[in-house]
Amino acid sequence: MLLVLGVMGALLVYVQSAFEVPAAKEEGPHPQDMPPEKPAPGEGPEITFAPSPLFPEEEKEEVERILGEDLAKWTDVVDGVPAVDPGPFNLLLDRVSSHARIMNLQEESFDGGLEPSALLAAPAGNRGRLVLVSGELLSLAREPWTIESGLVQEVRRGLLRDGGGRLWTFTWAVGNPLEPDPVAPGEGWVRVQGIFYKSWPAKDPASGAEVPTPHLVLQRRPRKDFPKTSVHDLDAAWFGQVRDGTPAEMTVRDEDPLFWLLNLSGNIGQQGWEKWASEKQARDPGLRIWPPENLTGRYKELLDNPAPYRFRPIRYFGYLALPSVIREVRPNPANVEQLWIGFLVDDDGAPAIWVYSPRSLLENGIRKDDRVMVDGFFLKRVAYEPAGGGAMKRAAVMVATRILPAPLPTDNVGRSVMVAIAAFMGLLTLGLLFTVLRGRREAEEAEQRRLDRISKRRQERGTPVIVVPGRTGPPGVPPEGGA
Repeated sequence: MLLVLGVMGALLVYVQSAFEVPAAKEEGPHPQDMPPEKPAPGEGPEITFAPSPLFPEEEKEEVERILGEDLAKWTDVVDGVPAVDPGPFNLLLDRVSSHARIMNLQEESFDGGLEPSALLAAPAGNRGRLVLVSGELLSLAREPWTIESGLVQEVRRGLLRDGGGRLWTFTWAVGNPLEPDPVAPGEGWVRVQGIFYKSWPAKDPASGAEVPTPHLVLQRRPRKDFPKTSVHDLDAAWFGQVRDGTPAEMTVRDEDPLFWLLNLSGNIGQQGWEKWASEKQARDPGLRIWPPENLTGRYKELLDNPAPYRFRPIRYFGYLALPSVIREVRPNPANVEQLWIGFLVDDDGAPAIWVYSPRSLLENGIRKDDRVMVDGFFLKRVAYEPAGGGAMKRAAVMVATRILPAPLPTDNVGRSVMVAIAAFMGLLTLGLLFTVLRGRREAEEAEQRRLDRISKRRQERGTPVIVVPGRTGPPGVPPEGGA
């Protein structure tokens, strides 16, 4: 009783402290309680608000307009000459190295579909255009160069050939001459985004002829890239590129086969998945491809022995948790630029599968925490640290090709949950039965002790025997001839 009263008293104190308004400190009211100081009319500074673009396409148009007006002020830009014009060239270097608005432009603000011929047809009218190009780096040169701000110590000038065989030249500002190049000339592709400056003749390494090229002043240094590719089938070479045999290998989650599978899944599409898998099954009757093997509730088989399931189509039912998008991934040979990731939770509540997808997981009317059916390819097992800390855990990774809504299970719970509930109910029943039997025995013992005490007191007091009229025998014995 005292314990219950103590708990109730503590609860009342807590509730009172939660709703009590704190008293003001002796040194004065809290700043948030003081009235704001307002300047007299006409004395305060006037604050004007200028609307700014909110979306990349709006920002692109605004920045291109400003850059075009700035470059139009310079009349000494000479197109068709492979040399810089110091005034406008230094202006562009200053803009890309010190102006936050231009430095913070995202890739979506740059136009990746411009034809070189369109820019070269009217260079003056296209100056300041934001351009995005990807291609093989053919040559690269360095030149010391400084501007008034002191933020540039060197410029590097490159030549690339895009996927259509067209040549582009570009320059980017370097603040530290020790900065490494993204790739060596002739050893890979780069992606560049910058501002169109002028027409710049360059020698084509293939033909030896001099051809006009659009010249860009880059907004940021080139990034490693890969030629466009389209994957339509599994490749046996991928098997040797997946590593998950040690804890260290299981922490690597972005091996090249992941991106190849994402590329393949994107090309197959949700609508073409069944057709692709059925045709592949017909070509390879010895393989288990269609229908995919249902591994729901068997994710531990993938963790304990992943090799037999590697790159095999599988099917899994579960609840979709924490779907999100990763918009920036490392440069990869499959040219995957973003991916979606979610987690499948088993009917038993256990986190089972990590799901990667080339498209949004929330399609076909699917919402977060819905029960879904996922078809896809098993890739590998990964190790991760739980959000709350603690020992590393393992999970299986699959790349989704199709995600569809799935009905709730008929029993609404998994088999292990049912076993746990049955075991709990059994223990609870045994506990209640034991309590009832023990209580009954204690009650009988207490009653017997009470009767013993009464009998003992009667014997000590010499209680007389009460004789009932009509009875000739001792108490409790029926008289003769009657009940």
